[in-house]
This record gives sequence, structure tokens and C-alpha cells, in this order.
Amino acid sequence: MLRLLPGVAPGPVAALTACLREQWRAGGHIRGEASRPAQLAGRARIRRDAWTAARAGDAHPALCLAAEAAAGPLHTLVSSLAQMNAGDARLTDGLAGLALNEVCDLFSGVAALPAEQDLPLGDVSGLLTGRGQLRLGLQAPEGTVPDTAQSAQEDPEAGRSAAALALERILSWSGGVWSLQLARHPQDLVTDGRLLAHCVGWGGYAQAVRAGSSRIVRVLARGAEEDAAVAVLTLELQALHGGPDRLGWQLAQAKGLNNRRPVPEEAALLTLWAREVGVKVTAGGDINLRSPAALQASLTRLAPCWLPAVLPARPPAPVSDGVRRATAHLAASRAAAWTPAATRQHRESLRRVALLVGRARNHIQAELTRLHEEGEPRLVGSYDAGDLLTGTGRVELPADPRPLFEALGAGGAGVGLRAQRRVELFLNRLLEVDEHREIFELRRGRHPGELRLTFEGRWRASRLDLSLEPATIADLLAPVPALLPPGRAGRRREPAFALVRAVLDEPLGDCAPAATAATGQGGETLRIQLQAWLSAQSRRPQTHRRTRARRARPVGA
Repeated sequence: MLRLLPGVAPGPVAALTACLREQWRAGGHIRGEASRPAQLAGRARIRRDAWTAARAGDAHPALCLAAEAAAGPLHTLVSSLAQMNAGDARLTDGLAGLALNEVCDLFSGVAALPAEQDLPLGDVSGLLTGRGQLRLGLQAPEGTVPDTAQSAQEDPEAGRSAAALALERILSWSGGVWSLQLARHPQDLVTDGRLLAHCVGWGGYAQAVRAGSSRIVRVLARGAEEDAAVAVLTLELQALHGGPDRLGWQLAQAKGLNNRRPVPEEAALLTLWAREVGVKVTAGGDINLRSPAALQASLTRLAPCWLPAVLPARPPAPVSDGVRRATAHLAASRAAAWTPAATRQHRESLRRVALLVGRARNHIQAELTRLHEEGEPRLVGSYDAGDLLTGTGRVELPADPRPLFEALGAGGAGVGLRAQRRVELFLNRLLEVDEHREIFELRRGRHPGELRLTFEGRWRASRLDLSLEPATIADLLAPVPALLPPGRAGRRREPAFALVRAVLDEPLGDCAPAATAATGQGGETLRIQLQAWLSAQSRRPQTHRRTRARRARPVGA
């Protein structure tokens, strides 16, 4: 291993050796190339040490690159990572990979904030700026995240829909007071996941909430003699689309400490809440559906009562009136919190988030460009860096040197034109490159004036070989493409025709004679040649096969 990793410190090399030895004992094989992380890290020795130690902690190069783009170099992000040795529990337990995943998840949540401009943000300058240190295997240190309790209250009326506000309630019952609140910030999910030891802080829940397919409701409980509310349950609601303008919610999960299901008293209160706010509860979920009589008996014993957001001095109003007053008070308090100072602070926070995302995109672009220069020739063109780090978007790498058009072999019916383009670029966790290319070849057919098209996509089933008719060429040249014929034949032709349309107006350059050999027409673009071919076909006289009539023979001859 020392020969495979020249210039890497002995400690990370020993850690990686122990990791590979354990993999070999467990499964009889080694996953991934041992020396690749150090090679991809570059020439800086401390970076090579950190990437090698991270690989021993189950963090592959793609995760190392994403974490560095989000929060800075690994050796400053995770203290003493480059000095860790074999037997370190933080490596043997895979905590290095978990810590870097925390960085990427937190960055994804922060990067989503510009699309969620619905609450005044606190000061986010300490978020992923590279100044703080993330403790290995733990959450972000104190002071690096905004005050989520304050952020949850500072929500303008204009920024939230009435349906979202209608999900929030305050419920008083014989065991204390429940506050059912929507999770406002990805860090709310991380906080509840840590306190209740379940997975809401992981697994893409923040991305699902941002996409609108889910909502997370926090159940915060405060006892009769307690001052602060603590999380006792976390609810996941999934969207139910009841029409083009209607959106309902279904209770998908209800989890407490260590993923426990709600006890009968909690289930009764959640059923009452779901009925009040219009959330659907189905059989077979985390809440056991009870008969109406049993549910009413439980609610009578628990004595629930809806409360407004702030308890009034006078006795509570009736339930329906109280809910209406609570919603109005909540909206008014959030509108009042949207002061000019809060607006300026919010815009400044979003500006800092935009700078953070731009810095991450530039880092990924620079690193992938460096890898291209060091021997990865297919790292060219445009690449969606969101596959590495959610929220970063597309980056532009060096231009693809391969030509769009190529002349086919000369002589006979094989003369023609080939066009190829890359549809997508893929990077696996070892930053190995793969790509998806589509190719079509335009040839002269067997009969005079005939054109043949051969298409090859990524999958073997997408290969296509057909003769182009005048009606098909007219469809390819039309400003608005006609609908393809239904059935399997139409579906097979669609990617081939889409590729031909994409290159119709590209200059042929030196390949113009090869296209002319197929179409029999001149022109600097494929569109010009196909239009001329179509005109020539319309002037060509229609030929029909003549069938020779059989002469009738006398009967009995």
C-alpha cells in the first residue's frame, strides 16, 4: 500500500489497509480502487492524506469533492482527519462518511432557501463558510445554525398558503399542551431527528418538502409544570392531488422516539387533529383506526380543547370560533414580524446563500477541469453538478473536441454522413466517467433517390434502421413536428427523429460532400439538402409496377 500511495502519510495508509482487509474478510473482494482517492485529490500532500483517510471511513471521492465544495477542504472541515490511523473508531464505524453526508445535506437545505422566501432568516454567515468546524459524527456546532424557534414564528402571511396555515393547531388535553407546527427549515428536521433518534433529518425529507410532495409536522408537547415544549412525535404528510387546483394530504408516517408508533392516547389525539384539518388517515399506517365509539370514549377521557396561538385573558371561545381566531392571530403576528428590518436581513441572507452556492459551483467546475487535464478526456461539455451536490446546477467544462459530423467510408452504397452527440455525462462515486451518446447515419438507399437512416442509442432496443419517405422528411423539416404514429413503432422513432431535428441547422463544413453523396443535393446544412431532396422527389414522376395480364385459355385446351 505504501508503494501504491507514494507521498501519503503512514497513518491514513494504515487506516485504508485495515479497511480493505476487513472488506476482503467480509466478502472476499475489495470495493473500489485503493489508490484512486489519493490520485484524484491532487498534488497537495495534506489533501491526499485527508482523502485517503476519508476513503477508510467509507467516504468515496465523489462525497469528498461534494463536501469540499460545500464547506472547504476536508482537513479543515474534519479536524485531525489527515492524522487518523488504523483502529480509530471514527473511521472503523464509518463516521467520516456520515459527517461528510451531514455537510452535503445541510448545504442542500441552505441552497434551497432562495426558492423558499417565506420567512425572515437569521444570520447565515456562519453556515458552511469554511470558518466553522463540523465535529466528526455530530451535528453542526452551536452558533452555526439560525435560531429555528424564532424563524418558525417569523413567517409572513403572503409567503404561506392558507392550506399550510390550516395544518397548524394548539391542542390542550388532560396530559398537557400539544403544538402541531410545520417544519419551516431543514434544520428543524435535523433537530427532531437527533432528539427522537429517527431518520427525518436524513433520507431526502428536506428535498421532498421543497418539491411540495411532502410536509413534515412537528408535535411539540409541554406538560402542566414545564416551561419549554419538546418534540414527541414527527408526522410526514404526503400530497394527494384531488384535481388541477386541489391538494390534499395523507398521513404517511407518525414516529416518536426510536421510531416508535403513537400510543393509543396519542393516536386518538392525532385522529382528532387529522379530522379537524382534513388530513386523510388510512388503515395499515402508524395510527390504528378505532371504532367511532372507542374513539369518542378516549377523547372524552382526554378532554381535548383547541387553543388559539396566544391564550386570551377571557375564557376560550367555542371550537370553531377559536380556530378561526387562532388562524387570524397567527397570520397577523407573522405579518407584523415582516418589518423593513426583517426584509433587509432576509435579502442579505439570500445574497449570502447565493454566494455560497456560486462558490461551490466554481469549486466543482475547477476540480473537474483539473481532472480533465490530468487524464479524463471525457470530462468535457456541460455537466449537472447537482448530481454531486444538490443545489449547484450546471457547470461548463472544456469543450468537447469530437466533431458533430463525420463522413462515412467512400465507395458504393456506404457513402453518407454520421452525426453523434452526447446526451448525458455520468460520474460514479469514484468519479469515473461514463456518457450516453446517440448516433445516426444517413446513407444512400438501394433505389435511386432513396435515403436510409440508421440510429443507435444507449440501449440495444433503441437501434433503428428505416427507409425515409417524402412524408417523413416533410415531418422532420416542419416547424411544428407532427405527432408520431401510435404504438411501438412511433415510440422507437421518436429519439432518432429528435436527434435529426437537433442537427438540421448545424454547419456541415468539410462533411458537406459526404451528405451530398447520400442526398444527391448540395447545401451547407442538412436542412438545405433535405429540402432540395424533397423538392426533387415531388418533381420525380410516379412509377407503378405494371402487371402482365394473363391471356385466357379456351376451356379444354
